[in-house]
Amino acid sequence: MELKKGECVVQLKECRKIKNHLNSIHAIALANLAEFTSGLTVHSTINQSTRGIPFHFEIEYFKKSRGIILARSEFQLKKELAMPRNEKVVVELYNEAKEMTARATATWKISAK
Repeated sequence: MELKKGECVVQLKECRKIKNHLNSIHAIALANLAEFTSGLTVHSTINQSTRGIPFHFEIEYFKKSRGIILARSEFQLKKELAMPRNEKVVVELYNEAKEMTARATATWKISAK
């Protein structure tokens, strides 16, 4: 939905293919959404001589996710820090009522190509 340098919003619409037996969006579909969002955010901030590779991922689920889910992430790469280094990117997932349904943290290794 939105991609600016260091900011990303991605939308996922509930459909039958990604539902679980609890009639909500499957946990791994939400994890994939969060990881994808973190990747867009990181890659919007790095230049062509830098690369980012995710190597650790955590997610917390707070409530069932149904309907349209928005994943939001912000990240700013501090140029003055040495490379390679690890950077954490937090992605928050919200339902249509603006309730946070999950929060993920992806750790990216940022290094020169």
